[in-house]
Amino acid sequence: MTLHNRPKAQSLQEVQQRIAELKRLTLDADTDIDFLKERLSLLLTGFQIRTPILERGLELYRGVLWNDKPSTVSQLTYPRRSAVKFHQRVNRAGESRFYCSVVRSAPFFELRMSPGQHVALSKWRLREKLVVNNVGYTNDVFARLKSTRTDLPSWRTDSSVEDPVNALIMQFFSEQFSQDVLVNSDNIYKMSIAIAERHFGNIKIDQYTTTELPSDLFSDRRVAGLIYPALAMRANGDNLVFLPEFVDRCIELVSVEYIRVDAVSGDLKYDITTLDLADTFTNDGLIEWKGGVPGWVIPSGSGIKLRAEKGVWVAHNDKGEIVKAQPPTTPPSSEPVSRLHALFKSDLPNLFKTYSDVTASIIGGSNYTIPVVLYRDFETRSLFVGFYIPSAPLTYQICASLADAHRKIVDDLAKSAPEIQLCEVTTGAINFTTTELIFKNQLIIYHEDDWSSQQLTDLERLYRDSGLSVEFRGPSYLLARWG
Repeated sequence: MTLHNRPKAQSLQEVQQRIAELKRLTLDADTDIDFLKERLSLLLTGFQIRTPILERGLELYRGVLWNDKPSTVSQLTYPRRSAVKFHQRVNRAGESRFYCSVVRSAPFFELRMSPGQHVALSKWRLREKLVVNNVGYTNDVFARLKSTRTDLPSWRTDSSVEDPVNALIMQFFSEQFSQDVLVNSDNIYKMSIAIAERHFGNIKIDQYTTTELPSDLFSDRRVAGLIYPALAMRANGDNLVFLPEFVDRCIELVSVEYIRVDAVSGDLKYDITTLDLADTFTNDGLIEWKGGVPGWVIPSGSGIKLRAEKGVWVAHNDKGEIVKAQPPTTPPSSEPVSRLHALFKSDLPNLFKTYSDVTASIIGGSNYTIPVVLYRDFETRSLFVGFYIPSAPLTYQICASLADAHRKIVDDLAKSAPEIQLCEVTTGAINFTTTELIFKNQLIIYHEDDWSSQQLTDLERLYRDSGLSVEFRGPSYLLARWG
C-alpha cells in the first residue's frame, strides 16, 4: 500500500538544504517538538512511502518490568499517561503508547534486562486488519546496526517511490529515528518523536480500498501505529507501536508469562526461566495465574510420544490420545519456601525432568532423605542429575557420600522415569527415545549451607577422582540469581 502527500515534488537541492538545516539543530531541554514538526513538514510535500497492512491474527509480544508478579491486565497493556515521565522513541512524556514486537525475544533487548530482573511477557493478537506507517527500513540503517538481514521487507521495495528525492527523505527519517539513545538522554528522542507524529498524521491512500478496515477507526484517515526495526536486536526483527484507541478495539490479550532473566551473553542471547503463566483473565481484568509452568504428568509405567505441530510439542499417550499439559500442583505446607529449593525446581526449564527422593548414608549410620532430579536433554542426547541438600548437620559429609552413591541413583532414576519418544511429524515413526540417552557424568548440587573454599576444593577433587563433573549451587548462587 502506498501512503503519500503528493503535490508537486521538491527538487533534490531543496531537500538537501532542508535536511542540512535540520541536522544543525541542537536537541536539548529547550528544543520544541512542535517546532521540529513544522520543519519536518517542509520535507513531506510530495513524499511517498510504501507500508504494510497488518493481517488479522498477527501475534505480538510486549514486555513490562515487574519485581513482583502483576495481578491485573492493566499492568500489561499501555501505561497510564501520568506514569510516562520521560520522552520515548515515539511518544512525549505524558503520552501513552503500546510498544510491542513481532519477535518474542525482542522485549528482553529493548528493556536492556540484566540477570535477576523479572518481566511480564504478554502475547497479543490482532482482531482486525490495521494500517501502520513505517520508518527505519533502509540498507544504511541495517548496515550501521550490523544486522544479519540482507533484504528490505517486500512492502518497502517499490521502484515507483524510490526516486532520488524520495529516497533521500526516507534515509534522513530512518537515520534520525534509529539513533541509539543513552539513559537520561531523552531529549535526543525529540527528533524521533516529531518524525513519528508526522507519520501518524492524516494520510492519503492509493491502491487500497478502506472498506476492509474498521470504518469507525479509519474515518479520520489516521494509521494505527508505526513499524520499525528492532534496534536493540540490530534490526533482526520488527517492533511496533500503536495508539491506545486502536489497542482497545483491535488487539486482544492471549497469554502472559512471568519470567526471570538468569544470564546475558554478548551474542544476542538471554538465558531465562519461566516462573508462571496465564492464558485466562476475569471479566474485571484479573490475571488467573496457573501457579507455575504446566507440564505433562505421566503415570508410572507409561510413556508419551512427542510431535512438533505448528511449532509446539504435542504429547500423545500409548493409545494415541493427546496428553494435555497440566498446571503444577503444590501440596499444602506450613513450612516456608526456600528460594534455593525453588531454583532447584525451576532451573533448566527446557529439559525433561523427573523428581524423586533418595537416601544418603554417611559413616556412623545416619541416613538423610534428599530430593533428586533426573534431567533429560534431547538436544545433546544426554542425561544428568541434580541434588538438593537442605540445611542440616553433616551436609558436607552427605555431599561427599554422593560421589560413590550417584551411579546407582542415576540407574534407578533412568529405569523408573517415563519413556519419551520423539516422532516424525508426517509418518509418526519413532526417531529417538529417552532410553538412548547417555549419562554424561555431570552433577549439579544445590546446598543451603555455606562451605569454605577449602571444602569446595576438596569436594571437587573427590568428584573429579570419581570421573565426575560437578557444579555447586549454594548461597552465592542464590545471591547472584535473586540479589
